[in-house]
Amino acid sequence: MDNLKIRRKFNDAVVICGGEPTIHPGLKSFIKYLKQLGYFVKLDTNGMNPDVLYNVSEIVDYIAMDIKTSFNKYHLLIPANIKNNNKDNIIKTPAEQNAIVTEKINQSINIVKLKEKSEFRTTVYSKFVSIDDLEFIKNKIYDDGTDWFLQKYVCRPEFNPTDEEKKNELLSITTICKFMNIDLTKDERIKFYN
Repeated sequence: MDNLKIRRKFNDAVVICGGEPTIHPGLKSFIKYLKQLGYFVKLDTNGMNPDVLYNVSEIVDYIAMDIKTSFNKYHLLIPANIKNNNKDNIIKTPAEQNAIVTEKINQSINIVKLKEKSEFRTTVYSKFVSIDDLEFIKNKIYDDGTDWFLQKYVCRPEFNPTDEEKKNELLSITTICKFMNIDLTKDERIKFYN
């Protein structure tokens, strides 16, 4: 924490990102501490903890929320055994998982939309995000004044990507360009516009 005080004369902002920051019980206290030091605070979230997001939404300066895919595919991205917050039983079927995830993501979308300085973003990874999925997400979140960024999946050379990963990188930007009806681009992040 002392380092944050020292660094304040060189930095004016802190991004709290993950893993998922909203799983940490001390998040609100940490944000308050950063604000007391005079930092601009941005929070990156996957939207899976809407109660926590709501509790910190008024004190952070900016929220960026990832929308991973259409709701019917979220079970492909989350652990096979997630716990239902209201019960102690384990949710096992994709339909049960998707129902819980859909509720949480919808709540978080509504919270983020109320925040003046916010954005949604989707990393287009071809295994999980198709043009139909992008259309679903657009219909779920987009209206005038909503910032939504489509991000290209990027396989980094230092991680020795497989041929499949390289193919997914190309499919990623191709999918974005088809969806937006634009020419191929080298940009890795593109703001959606209607």
